Amino acid sequence: MHVARSLRLALLILAFGLSACAASAPAPGPEYGVERFRALDAALLASGRMKADRLARDVPLTPEILAENFSKTAFGEEFALAHGVTIPIANRPSGNLRKWTGPVRYELSDRATIRDEKEVTGLVTRLRRSTGLDIGPAGRAKPNMFIRVLSEQDRARIAYTFATLEQPSPLAELFLTWAAAPEWPCAGEIYFSGPDSDTRFEIALAMIYIRDEVRGLSRQACIEEEISQSLGLVRDDPTVRPSIFNDDEEYALLTRHDELLLKILYDPELAPGMDLETAMPIVRRVARKVIE
Repeated sequence: MHVARSLRLALLILAFGLSACAASAPAPGPEYGVERFRALDAALLASGRMKADRLARDVPLTPEILAENFSKTAFGEEFALAHGVTIPIANRPSGNLRKWTGPVRYELSDRATIRDEKEVTGLVTRLRRSTGLDIGPAGRAKPNMFIRVLSEQDRARIAYTFATLEQPSPLAELFLTWAAAPEWPCAGEIYFSGPDSDTRFEIALAMIYIRDEVRGLSRQACIEEEISQSLGLVRDDPTVRPSIFNDDEEYALLTRHDELLLKILYDPELAPGMDLETAMPIVRRVARKVIE
């Protein structure tokens, strides 16, 4: 799941303190466990889901299908958060396009493995090629995409830090909701400028959380889905396929279909803030172009 929020940039500084956890945090409770996630992984694979077929040759791709699926994933929200509860939003997508317009610099937390780093690097290469977006590791630059692989102890310390802040953090709601749902392997959230800003609907920050207990294909799926959705296609839809932007877990990895949707989003003709009615004639034209 991915959540999109409008947020004044002045509040974003709180993101950078996520790794500074309180030493006096209480001990965490029982974790969901590596073996439980492995069992879920095996059950999904046995049921024919979590396919690693990026081309998905059994599903036809046409400009019409691409345009329709773009409209379902690029506009609106899948869930709203209220007091730690996720509330599905079932109405047809509306709202405005959100996308990055400047460099994206990601930072992996220390708990990420060498394999995680390789998978992120491989994915970023695909995304850069699909979108033309300047995306890469932060290095000495200031990061604006935070990829946090977190153990049970890490999550407890961060939750405690949020709880003891003098002022509520705009990052707390999703994190605390996710941390309290042990069956939820990963989550992501983007923050973008509001409609009254000079940089309206431009994404400025992405936060991605992955449970360290998640292993194997599910861990790679978390990396690929959350980072990819952080580029602006934040709404999962059960009718969109072959895609990872779909909560039925049919596909585990970014498909060619998904790369084409991202290619459409980052076409120069589509600007942040465009509404559905304004964008869709352009989307249909670009969909014909990208599928040739």
